[in-house]
Amino acid sequence: LHGETHPLVGDTYNMLGFVEAKNGNLDGSLRCLENALKVRQMLGDRLKEAETLLNIGHVHREKDQFELAIEHYDDCMSIRIAALGSNDATVAEAYMALGNVKSDMKRLDEALSSYNEALQIVESVHGKDDPKVGSILQKMGMLQFRSGSLVGAKSSLEKVVRIYRKAGKEYEPHVLKPLFILGNIYNILRQKDEAHSVWEDAYQRSIAIGDEADQDMHDALSRLVNAH
Repeated sequence: LHGETHPLVGDTYNMLGFVEAKNGNLDGSLRCLENALKVRQMLGDRLKEAETLLNIGHVHREKDQFELAIEHYDDCMSIRIAALGSNDATVAEAYMALGNVKSDMKRLDEALSSYNEALQIVESVHGKDDPKVGSILQKMGMLQFRSGSLVGAKSSLEKVVRIYRKAGKEYEPHVLKPLFILGNIYNILRQKDEAHSVWEDAYQRSIAIGDEADQDMHDALSRLVNAH
């Protein structure tokens, strides 16, 4: 009805690729996405081509084919920067994808650099107090903690907590992990009172959140609070 190069054909292949990936059929997902890519390239739809490249990168990451993931993320980013400029939210999305795969590869400095590029864009587009900024800072803080950069992690995670509080998201489940790690950082830095205060805060939030809170996190916080 539409022909092999109709935009709906590319959209359908792209959606099928997403569904196959969700169902765990990564090879089938790649076949669908490669077909979507061919259609979108033939149509000259550069932004949809970039979207498909990003999705192909995600599947390669799931398959632990990290270098292939990076290659596709880089291609996606090049198209988006050429079409939209370097200060666009979709460019930040590509930087985040690069950061995630480099984190998987234990290339932590490179991952942090990619996250920081995304952070600069998101702060510029949405403002420094937007929860999207908090989400990136949380990833950075966790990575800094893993790499042993306690001062950097402390700074990042303190900003995360402040942003979530200002946005009225302080009683959502995702706020518990940064508080838990922040307490651990204070404890390692021998700031015992600050550590206990943060853990107590997180524990009370966990109680208020209720069933949506992670049970293992709640139990760990309970032990920490009751031990001090």
